[in-house]
Amino acid sequence: MRKWLIMLLACALASCGSSKVEELEAQNEDLQAEVGSLRAKLEEVDGHISDLESAQADLSDAVGRFETENWQDVVPDVRSAADEVESATSDVRSAL
Repeated sequence: MRKWLIMLLACALASCGSSKVEELEAQNEDLQAEVGSLRAKLEEVDGHISDLESAQADLSDAVGRFETENWQDVVPDVRSAADEVESATSDVRSAL
């Protein structure tokens, strides 16, 4: 009788352990999917940051042209570059 009780208890514990393993496996799958989603979001944000850095460099270059060129020729390029910075900044903010 005692053997049966021990075997019954062992089976009950084994099934509890099995359901816990299944639960943890499901949680692991969910977390892996979330990590994948966050990695994709990070890549998107990284791309927007690169675009912003490029726009800032273009603006700096355009402003630097004031030293050697006629300001009337430079102003339209500065305005355009400033618009690019504003757009890139907006893209970064919306991605976050």
